[in-house]
Amino acid sequence: MNSNNSKTEFIQKCFRDLLDDGQPHRYREILDYTRQQAVGTEFEGTIEQNNVVIAFGQHLNDPDSPYGRVRHGVYQKIPRCVLQDQQLNKQLTVLHRFLDQAVALQERMGEAYAGCKDNWPDSSERFSAFWKSADKAVDETIDCLAAWIAETEDFDMELQGQQQVSPTMQM
Repeated sequence: MNSNNSKTEFIQKCFRDLLDDGQPHRYREILDYTRQQAVGTEFEGTIEQNNVVIAFGQHLNDPDSPYGRVRHGVYQKIPRCVLQDQQLNKQLTVLHRFLDQAVALQERMGEAYAGCKDNWPDSSERFSAFWKSADKAVDETIDCLAAWIAETEDFDMELQGQQQVSPTMQM
C-alpha cells in the first residue's frame, strides 16, 4: 500500500472516530485530533491542513455518507435524511467545495512562487508581478465565495424561520 493511501485512510479513520459521537466538530478540532492521533505513528509531523481537507472531503462528497458539513467549517455525523431535508444543503456543499479548492489553490500557488524565488533568486522580480496579480485574483475569489456562502446560509435561515411560523400566525 502506498504511503499516501495509508495516510488518507488514517485521516479518514480519525475523522470518523471523532465524528461518530454525533456532535458537531469544527475543522480545527478535527485537524488537532488527527495530529494527536498521529503522534507515535509513521504520520507524526506529516499531517497538514490540506491533507485533512482532501482526505475527509471524500466522506462529504459520498452521497451515502452519514457525515456532512452542517455549516462553514463545522462537520457532524447525522442521519442523511436530515441533510437532505435542508433545501439548500447541496448548494452550500458545492460552494464550500469551491471555497476549499480556492484556498488550496492559493496555498499551492504560494508554494510555487516560493520555489521560483528559491530556484532563481536573481530573477524573483520577474515572477513577482504575476504572483501578486494571481494571488490578488484568488483572494478576491475567496472573498466572493465566502460572501455567497454567507448569503445562501442567511437565505436558508429565513426559509427555516418561515417554516417554523404556525399557520394561524401567517396572515
